[in-house]
Amino acid sequence: MRLGLCCLFVEEAIRFRTTTAAAQAKLSNKHRTEKLRELAAHNAASLYAAIDYCAAHGIGCFRVNSQILPLKTHPKLGYDSRLLGEEVSRAFQRCGQLAQSTGTRISFHPDQFVVLSSPESRVVKSSLTELDYHAEVAEWIEADVINVHGGGGYGDKSSSLKRLKTTVGELSDRARSRLTLENDDRTYTPRDLLPVCDDLGLPLVYDVHHHRCHGDDLDVETATREALETWNREPLFHVSSPRGGWRADNPRSHSDYIELRDFPTCWDELDITVEVEAKELAVRKLQAALKRRAKRKAAVQIHLSKGERSTTMNLKKYFEEHTGFGVLSTADSDGHVNAAVYARPSCFEDGTVGFIMPDRLTYSNLQANGHASYLFRQDPEEDSGRYDGVRLYLKKVGEDDDEERIAKLRRRAYGDDRDERHLVIFSVEKELPLVGAS
Repeated sequence: MRLGLCCLFVEEAIRFRTTTAAAQAKLSNKHRTEKLRELAAHNAASLYAAIDYCAAHGIGCFRVNSQILPLKTHPKLGYDSRLLGEEVSRAFQRCGQLAQSTGTRISFHPDQFVVLSSPESRVVKSSLTELDYHAEVAEWIEADVINVHGGGGYGDKSSSLKRLKTTVGELSDRARSRLTLENDDRTYTPRDLLPVCDDLGLPLVYDVHHHRCHGDDLDVETATREALETWNREPLFHVSSPRGGWRADNPRSHSDYIELRDFPTCWDELDITVEVEAKELAVRKLQAALKRRAKRKAAVQIHLSKGERSTTMNLKKYFEEHTGFGVLSTADSDGHVNAAVYARPSCFEDGTVGFIMPDRLTYSNLQANGHASYLFRQDPEEDSGRYDGVRLYLKKVGEDDDEERIAKLRRRAYGDDRDERHLVIFSVEKELPLVGAS
């Protein structure tokens, strides 16, 4: 897995510079050229420092800001890159050499005014110019992804996507070979773009946050699998978390950091651009969180290797065939006991069982003391008077905060419940009938 940083830093003293058209218009041609050379040289040095930082901190991808050559495609003040001189292009080429030697993947995500599906020829023309500029710099720095959204729907998504296909055919080879499409959070879902990607041979950059904001009939695992099939090189996906959580008025806004439950568990071997406001701080925090999750998964495998799956398959069949009433008992580090009503556990093929629980006393106890017991009385047959059921003695071996997995496993909706929920996974230490057989 390679996690990626987007464009900027919040703590590290690496800065990229730009200018405005108004400021440049006041300069003579000579001074304007000198200023542009100065800015481009500075940005090449900053990019080299950014790649070096990423390599030193285990960050495997870096997205380059579209204004790396300021005003390059401005309609009045744009310029040929040869104006900057060979030393500038060589400085960027050294960035590409460093990226290659350190295994750091470089990408672009041009600004939102690049719209390949636009019905306006002026917008399409400027978009083609912008993408060719990105492709020129991409050649210098060894970037293999220039990623764009599908654009607007303009009241007819089918016609808009036809225009997109036509526009893609007008791209230069260097831009076309690097182009990728991304699902967005308002118009085009993975389901909309996958046929286009198949037709054009373009990879789909699957943005899971956008998909959660603007969904279709695909779940995350299916969308991941189908998006992977569009790639002819290492896939690159995007992840982010909503500012204020998923119940916020506008979950489209990106948070400062990634909530681990928003990072799909099926993405453990992919290149992922982390779209967050806290930049390198958030990537490093996510790195640590993913390492902890990997350790929990490894702990489950260790427990399974000790033969703790002897009765779980029977339990799976048992809980599928019986309903009833269950109580999960836990204790804190001082031995204070709590008992709470819990529905039947989920029983997994790997020999573990899991309970979905909110961030309350039971969950808190399990952070300090991973042992628990679960008593289940099955619904009796009419007038039988019998007490049939099971007692399970459990040991916590892991957690999973993946919201998609939790949603699939839960048997009832939680209404407007705003509690964060966790899937806590246990090995079964011992199984006994409800009554007797001590």
